[in-house]
Amino acid sequence: MSLWFAQAGHRLTCCDISYKMLEKTKERFAQANQEALFYQAPAQQMAQELPPQDLVLFHAVLEWLAKPLETLDVVSSRVKEGGYLSLLFFNYNSIIFRNTLRGGWRLDTLIEDRWYGKGKKLTPPHPQRPEIIRAWLEDAGYEIKVHTGIRVFHDYLPDEVLKETDLDALMAMEYTYCREETFQNMGRYIHILAQKRG
Repeated sequence: MSLWFAQAGHRLTCCDISYKMLEKTKERFAQANQEALFYQAPAQQMAQELPPQDLVLFHAVLEWLAKPLETLDVVSSRVKEGGYLSLLFFNYNSIIFRNTLRGGWRLDTLIEDRWYGKGKKLTPPHPQRPEIIRAWLEDAGYEIKVHTGIRVFHDYLPDEVLKETDLDALMAMEYTYCREETFQNMGRYIHILAQKRG
């Protein structure tokens, strides 16, 4: 995603806590003859060192943090007035819905809110509730411009159903319903684009 922005002419500062992720990104930038600044550091630390930015992308990070809203406060403080925050996070509603559809032993763990660490998948420990994030952004002086559910249907289909499904038709369904209020908060991930008020 960073490379896409660089190729569109934007100046980037890229931050990741993972050395391996940064090295892969640097390689891709070099292959594409693009430049950016790269920092290996926690987002909270990096944000404190940056001047105000036109756009801050904070994607697939909140759900891994012990104190997500505290970190969001620090990171979003780097968005200048009139600038934008692009926020993507793993959706709590999806955990409940997907595991309920799968049934069995999962129901007790969901009811008792002890689902984390169960099963065989790498599930983020702190999925976020869209309504809480929206309220936080509005209280922090942001106007929600776009609210999109990512993979509203795809991730709930069993593998055998997916194999028999026309993916173009499924994508058309995703695009049709991903921003409708009834469906947007069911996406596996939620993307919110918010503008900081002046």
